[in-house]
Amino acid sequence: MVPVLAGTVSQKDIPVQLLAIGKVEAYASVSIKIRVTGELTQVHFREGQEVKKGDLLFTIDPRPYQAALDERRPDWSGIRPCSPRRKRTQSVTPSW
Repeated sequence: MVPVLAGTVSQKDIPVQLLAIGKVEAYASVSIKIRVTGELTQVHFREGQEVKKGDLLFTIDPRPYQAALDERRPDWSGIRPCSPRRKRTQSVTPSW
């Protein structure tokens, strides 16, 4: 004879584990081609994470690009404004 025991019923999730030996491959992959060079300051995804078109992937240090832009920006501090436009009633005579 086997003794019978009674217990209370409960409902809960049970983790499913599958132990197997095999190879896993991504169903899609992409190649990333760089268009500028610079130091990466942030990576905005984790390996294996699903990303969509338009998602930010990396942040490149903007300081070298900002410095180059500032060097090429004209210095307007020494330029004075043009004289006011002539009135339409005044005629302009060429000085030839």
